[in-house]
Amino acid sequence: MFQDLKLREGLVCTDIPWLPHVPIEWPLVRLKRLLHESKQLVGEGWSTAQLLALTKRGIIDRDMDNLEGKIPTSFAGYQIVEPSDLVFCLFDIDETPRTVGMATQRGMITAAYTRFKVLEGVLPRFLELLFASLDDRKLLRPLYTGLRKTIRPADLVASFIPLPSIGEQQAIVTYLAHAHKRINEAISAKRRLIALMEEQKRVLVNRIVMRGFEADNPVVDSGIPWIGAIPAHWELLPARYLFRPVTRPVDHPDLPQLSLTRAAGLIISGAEGSNTKAAEESRNLQECVQGDFVLNKYRAHLGLFRWCRDPGLVTRNYTVLVPTTRVDRDYFEYLFLDPVFSDGLRINARGVGEGMSPLYTATLMSMKMPVPPLGEQRAIVDRIRAETAPIDAAVYLAGRELKLLDEFKVRLTADVVTGRLDVRDTHAKSAPIDLDEAFAAVEPMPDDEGDGVMGDDLGDA
Repeated sequence: MFQDLKLREGLVCTDIPWLPHVPIEWPLVRLKRLLHESKQLVGEGWSTAQLLALTKRGIIDRDMDNLEGKIPTSFAGYQIVEPSDLVFCLFDIDETPRTVGMATQRGMITAAYTRFKVLEGVLPRFLELLFASLDDRKLLRPLYTGLRKTIRPADLVASFIPLPSIGEQQAIVTYLAHAHKRINEAISAKRRLIALMEEQKRVLVNRIVMRGFEADNPVVDSGIPWIGAIPAHWELLPARYLFRPVTRPVDHPDLPQLSLTRAAGLIISGAEGSNTKAAEESRNLQECVQGDFVLNKYRAHLGLFRWCRDPGLVTRNYTVLVPTTRVDRDYFEYLFLDPVFSDGLRINARGVGEGMSPLYTATLMSMKMPVPPLGEQRAIVDRIRAETAPIDAAVYLAGRELKLLDEFKVRLTADVVTGRLDVRDTHAKSAPIDLDEAFAAVEPMPDDEGDGVMGDDLGDA
């Protein structure tokens, strides 16, 4: 399917910044001939209609059962979306997870999005693939205006796009449906493999960090349900004997601002993997120094609890803790990241909804924690690193392969929708396929960064 593709002959130059060459038989057409902006506001009785959102995975259903505290009291001002409508998010382009999506069902969506009806002469799915490809490669920047980097609808529809015939549009859509289905199946298989290896690692780490590695150690009941039994020679101490909360003023404003992430720990705000931008002023910031523990008090139970390798500035929504001499930082970081211990953090949090569960400092300081002797803490860390190193290496390799699959999908889609690769001969050979199913994006892994649904502000993840 992929090896037999042919490069198109007969390409001509264009003045389109993102498309220097186009097939000679593809005319350049202003988008306003193909799209019509439409805003039909939600009427009475639509409060039970499906709520939709534009995400990295396209236009998806919002699960209202998991939107505690976020469901508006009124849907007045929301707009109706019909199947085959194109929905664009045209503001704060650098901060949005996806610029365009095609609706596959009727529903309602916030009026902040721009909705277009697709006119005759073009397939909605072809336009979605074209603009999603541009979005993936950040090629819509020439249309940005203003400090907030927005695209005005008038500028969007005034732009030119190459338009193949309906027959070739259909060939492109059909070919990419089959291609995406195969690539997505490979991506899903690779993700399942990674998930299995990470589960194997979690089980291994949990066994060692909560019980030690000496199988014949006598154990005693800790009296805490989510901790269970611990080796008899370990202590069980409130956190106040192990950590001291601090709030340092910003004496070094030139230090980098840091954000907590599940995947990489403390990283510079705005760097790859961070969902936050650096603050413009320091009044809501505090300093942390090397060796401090930092936790996101609203999401500690999700693994946002790490020790600081390099000094920096963090928001005051984070809690900064100085460990005592009883603490080996690496051991306690493993402990805080352990799913069993995370359950304890979740139990002690006072939630305001899923994903936003404040763990107040006073509560944390009263929580009891298993404390092996300091030398044993260090031995446990060494054992964990030795036993998980092969798993980490395999996960890294699978992750690289996953990234290559994603890059191949983006590159293939771009070359097909812009006519660089010729798929006209593949259309007749293609078996029937459910387009909605084929183009449904791969479900994210549990540890993926947030989908970035517009209107959600849950902090780092």
